[in-house]
Amino acid sequence: MKNKLAFWSVFGVLGLFVTSCQSTSTGDPEKPSNHLAVKSRVAHNAEKYAGLSSQHKAAVDAGKVVHGMSKQAARLAWGKPSQTQQMANGREMWVYYRREQTTVDYHHRYDPLNYFGRRHHYGYPTSYTTSHLRPTQHLDRSITFAHGKVVAWTRDRH
Repeated sequence: MKNKLAFWSVFGVLGLFVTSCQSTSTGDPEKPSNHLAVKSRVAHNAEKYAGLSSQHKAAVDAGKVVHGMSKQAARLAWGKPSQTQQMANGREMWVYYRREQTTVDYHHRYDPLNYFGRRHHYGYPTSYTTSHLRPTQHLDRSITFAHGKVVAWTRDRH
């Protein structure tokens, strides 16, 4: 009896922990937590930041990307990209993904016929649904460079 109680209490605590982490997201530079990340990147790369123009410094401080910005400035503003792609026209694209935990529901169905071919449910339901958290990633934003300078960028407004 004590073992069952211990098992279910641990299971319950883990269930509360998992459901409290149901929707986590990374990525919006408009959020204050990301302003701290920008400040941290600037502090670790002070010499690169010092070489930027005043317009690009202001954009980096705001966590924004502007036309004509260098790759170094874009990395200071938005951080390390999730993926880089070389395009056919000689341009380079940096892609940023946001990671989330998505709840997926699975519907299970019992076969009402037991092994002896008789219909017995013994008071149990014939179907049930379980929910699982699955990590997913979605395109959040991208930057396109030509000759080392920003020529275009996109942001997914979620």
